[in-house]
Amino acid sequence: LMKLCKCGCNLPVKQEQSNFKTGHIMRVFKYPIPPIKKRFFKYVDKSDDCWNWVGPINHNGYGRFSNGREIGRILAHRFSWEFHFGKITNGYFVCHKCDNPKCVNPKHLYLGTQIENMRDAVERKRMPSGEHHHNAKLSDKDIKTINELHKKGIMQKEIADKFGVSRPNISLIIHRKTWRYYYNYI
Repeated sequence: LMKLCKCGCNLPVKQEQSNFKTGHIMRVFKYPIPPIKKRFFKYVDKSDDCWNWVGPINHNGYGRFSNGREIGRILAHRFSWEFHFGKITNGYFVCHKCDNPKCVNPKHLYLGTQIENMRDAVERKRMPSGEHHHNAKLSDKDIKTINELHKKGIMQKEIADKFGVSRPNISLIIHRKTWRYYYNYI
């Protein structure tokens, strides 16, 4: 007896067959999928204040979760938010208070906009800046020297040539528009 695909297309499939012909996966599962709550918490380690995800992790260190059929792949902390609080409003991110990308504890999560998320990352020093940024051409020591040379009356063009950067770049440094983090520590 031929079985029908459980995705709703009603095409015949053989037992345990995967068929990619129609652009989606059609499977007949031998065993029922466990309830989503059970599947999710199977990968959660609650032995700490942070509930660490011990399942698959993406390249940024965030947990990945899939229930197989209904939602596809989703970041584990986003699933945790939706499971505990409901749908995520469009344009909002699920952010971590604890700075632990593996954490799925709903008490450690909050909704924020892209701007709020980036501001939070900068404030908590999770985003490289200054000489630690991969595109940095100057060091903290260079910034100090640039400011000293400017105070001595050296022209911005001369300073720029000395450091191999543009004059507008020097202007931005002197007027504290860039390298702002540096000025917080001097």
